[in-house]
Parts: sequence; C-alpha cells; structure tokens
Amino acid sequence: MIIGVLSRKGGVGKTTLAVHLAAMLARQGKTLLVDEDETRNATTWSRSGKMPFTVAGVMELAREAPRHEHVVIDSRGGMDQASMRDLYKSSDVVVIPVAAEFMTMTTLIQTLDVLRDVDPALGKARVVLTMTRPGRKLEDARTALADVGPAPIQATVRYSEAFRDATEQGVLVRDVRGNRLAKSCWQDCEEVFRGLA
Repeated sequence: MIIGVLSRKGGVGKTTLAVHLAAMLARQGKTLLVDEDETRNATTWSRSGKMPFTVAGVMELAREAPRHEHVVIDSRGGMDQASMRDLYKSSDVVVIPVAAEFMTMTTLIQTLDVLRDVDPALGKARVVLTMTRPGRKLEDARTALADVGPAPIQATVRYSEAFRDATEQGVLVRDVRGNRLAKSCWQDCEEVFRGLA
C-alpha cells in the first residue's frame, strides 16, 4: 500500500500523522516512510532507531522502495499543483490532515480543487481533522468539511503535548514517558488508520 500525506499548510500535524500511519502499516509488513519535507522532521524524529519502519529521503526512494511492502510519503510543504497531482496518482490513499481553523479550511478547498483535476470523485482522498479539542470549533469544522469535499474520517487526532514529547524522545506517542494522554493519542492514530479503508 502507498499512502501519501499531503498538506500545503504547515502546523497541521502532517509529519506526526505520517509517522504514526507508517507505524500502523509496519504491523502488516515492512514499511518505508519517505521524508520529502525540506525540514526533514521525520528523519530527525526517527534517529533514535526506535521506529518500526525505515525512513529515507527522496534520493533514496528508488533503492529503498522495492525492499518494502508499504510506503508512506510525508510530502513536502507548499507542493506545486503538478506535484500534488502526481502524489495523488501514485498513491493508493491520500490523507489530508486539516486543523479546525479558517485558514486551513481555505487551503483544503484549494487542495481538493487541484486533486479534482485528476479524480473528480476524490475517491482516494481522506480528510482527517487534527490538533482537535472538544467543543464547538470541532463541530463547526465537521460541518464545513461536509460542504467542501469527501466526508472526513470520523476519528480525529487530538491536540496534545504528548506528540511533542514523542518527537523529543524519538519514539511513537504510545511509548512516551511521563504523559498520561500518550496512550489516548496513540488510540486516535489507530482509529484514523482504521478509517482509511
């Protein structure tokens, strides 16, 4: 399986989601996470060697991909339209993380318009609300998403310092020490993964 993770707006948890989706896929077979982002956050995060998948940059893709059953692509921020279309065409599923805020919704609409050039039905697109907090803002975001494109995955990924702790400790959020919400955050990611089917 090839999962592309796409967001043109930073700060929505794209790399966090890509890392955890790669961990979910790794339970099913050997998995490669392609770190396309210029910041190389996924690569830095994985340096502890405690991840259950391989991380490689774009230049290593041709060599590494044939050795793996699954690939997750942490796409670079600010992708041009041609690259977005290429990612959509080459992926089995494209996950689009969206924070519940106005600017992110505007960017999502623009992204979906580009992807509709390839697939008017957006059959491969899966929208995930990230960095969520319970309340009216979350419900408003769900309503707004229903009007712009494919129905979002029902599961959401909450806002939590546990994800920041995971990056600092070089582990998946389920393995974070000292944060009581870490296990719940892991469960959020598992529910999103199940929603990709």
